[in-house]
This record gives sequence, structure tokens and C-alpha cells, in this order.
Amino acid sequence: MSLLAGTVTGMGHWPGASMAEAITTVLGELAGHGVPFQPMMQDRGAGSDPVGQAAVLLVDMPVEASATGYRLAQHHGIIGRRARDWHNRDTDQVVEAWETSGGAPTWKIQVTGPVTLGRRIELPNGHAVLEDRGALRDLAASLAEGVARHVARLEHSLGCKVIVEWLEPALQEALDGSSKPLSILQPPRRLPAPEAVGLWAACAGIGADQAVRCGAAVPWSVVADGPFGTIVVGTDATSAGSSLRDSALIDGLGRWFDTGRHGVLAVDGREDARTVARRILALGREAGLGGEQLLERVGIAFDGSQAGSSREMVAGFRHARSVRAAFSEVGER
Repeated sequence: MSLLAGTVTGMGHWPGASMAEAITTVLGELAGHGVPFQPMMQDRGAGSDPVGQAAVLLVDMPVEASATGYRLAQHHGIIGRRARDWHNRDTDQVVEAWETSGGAPTWKIQVTGPVTLGRRIELPNGHAVLEDRGALRDLAASLAEGVARHVARLEHSLGCKVIVEWLEPALQEALDGSSKPLSILQPPRRLPAPEAVGLWAACAGIGADQAVRCGAAVPWSVVADGPFGTIVVGTDATSAGSSLRDSALIDGLGRWFDTGRHGVLAVDGREDARTVARRILALGREAGLGGEQLLERVGIAFDGSQAGSSREMVAGFRHARSVRAAFSEVGER
């Protein structure tokens, strides 16, 4: 069973620049009530965003900032070194906060996946790594090795199980070939679905529970062939403006749950917890899960991407816990 099943967690960006404060807050709110996680701190600038922090984990593939993003290089430049320093400092702060708080059974990290990383990082010639099959395979293998090392270090230092949440917001874009080309004479290639699955296969042996989070459009037939035990679905599925009758979402979730896998649904904290719980229960029924099955197989995550302060993050975690607690009550009506 997935370590995220039936739990409460968080995801996304944390406002501000103090990782120590963020980690202490996360542990205080979630260590006894769900799965604490390491947030993204991209307000710190170049190198602190999800791509820059994933690039730090690459083994023997230095990355430096370019005019349009990040580029493979011979050596780490200023931005690459700064990103690495942040990564090392953040990891030390996680360990320190863990020892002070007493820790938890699990810890979740968020890592940009190989497809999105291949779309966002450039080759020395300026083309995306995604355009070169060999370079893309090398990038995926390097990422898998780096994440495996990081997971092993964390599990040894924290004495707990680590969950890896792969971030693949550019997956559908890569499959469609809809990214912006470097030249009008060379349109971007479409990433074949089997190739995407092969890239994830390189990450399958890292020794951690694995989840995947895509963008608003989830290519269900592709992610279903990946090594992921859990799908993380964004707030579009649970917010007031969502359509519970969206056939792609319902069919995708239904097939996903039919394979025995699990899900995490994100909430944004803007509505009454019971209202959100009713909406999620209705979504579960549409996808073939009754109330008891939903409690066992679906987790709730607060997406803090729109939060403006630590106080809002805390309120969001408590809202997610209230949504989870409301399932039994509203399910009886």
C-alpha cells in the first residue's frame, strides 16, 4: 500500500526564504497527523526553483543558468553552485529539525521528473535535452542515481521511509510536441509514450515509495504504465469551479483505482471543509470508490502554491485535515 494512502500532506511552493522555518512548521503541523514534506522555496531566486533543485541531484552532469533557463555545462557556474549550496544546507536543516522534533514515520520530497527536466534543461547548443534521445536517457539515468543517493542519505539520517513525488508538469507538452522550438526550421519532436515510460523505468529502482504529479491535463494512459503507486491530482479536480462529470478525469481515476493503486487529491483551503469533502466523495463515487474505500486509498494534500505567508500554510494544512475528518460525517448523509 502507498505510504500516502489515507493520509494528509502538502505540496508545492512555500512563501518566503527560510527553509528552517518551513520545515519546523511542516513537522509541527503534519508529523502527528499525516506525511510531512519538504517544500519548494523558489522565492530565493535562480537555482531554488524545482528545475534548479532537481539539477543539483544529477550525477556527473553539471548545469548552469542560461539566458533562457538552465543548460548542461562542463562545470557548475555561479547559479549551479548556489543551487547546490542551498540543497546541502536544506538537507542539513531537515536533519536538525527532525532530531529536535522527534521526526515522523515518513518524509516526502518533491523532485522534477526526467521528462520535464529534459524539457526545461538545454544542451550546450541551446536545444532542449528532450530533442536528443541519447542525452535524454543519460539525463534520466543520472537523475535516478542522484535521487537514489539522496533518498538513501535521508533515510539513514532520519531513520524513516522517504516518499518521492515526481513533478511532471511538462509531460503532456512533451507528448504533444507543443513546446516552443529553438528554430522555426526544426519543430520540437513529440516524445513517444513508450520512451517516457522508459525514462521513468530508470527511476523505478531508487528504493522509495513513488508518486507522480502532472499538470492540469493528465495523460492517464501514459502514467498508468509508469512505476508510480500514487497519482497526485491538482486542485482543479476539487475546487468550486471543477466539473465532477469530466469524463477524462473520471475515467482516468477509475482505471487507476481499478489497478489497485492510490491517489492524492489537492485542496486549496478556500472553501468549507464539509463542502469540499462532499465534492471529493462524489468524485470518488464517479470513479468507482465508496466512502470506506476512499478513506483507505485516497489522501488529501494542501497545495500552498497560492499562499502568501506561513500563517496561510498552517491554515491550509489544518483545512486539509478537516476535509479528511469530514469524510465520515458527510458520507453518512
